[in-house]
Amino acid sequence: EGAGGGAPPPREGEKSLETLRPLRPRFFLPREVANLHGFPPHFGFPPEVSTRKQYELLGNSLSVQVVATLLRYLLLPAGDGMAVEEQRRRGSEA
Repeated sequence: EGAGGGAPPPREGEKSLETLRPLRPRFFLPREVANLHGFPPHFGFPPEVSTRKQYELLGNSLSVQVVATLLRYLLLPAGDGMAVEEQRRRGSEA
């Protein structure tokens, strides 16, 4: 405790939270996080899954598009990965 019996010093992380509070940041909604990860628009969680758990599950997920691109790049012969990616892009634009 501080001098004079005041409140204990803030724990790690609380100080930065207090710094952000006046800025009134807007946090992403779980649906927005799902969109960023490439989940389809019809994806949703069952009603019994809490918002906190949704954030946790989404935070542990991977973007399928990013992983697929990385795997093509890493596993196909040199240069082929990028050619496949370019063909995929052209096909989705048609």
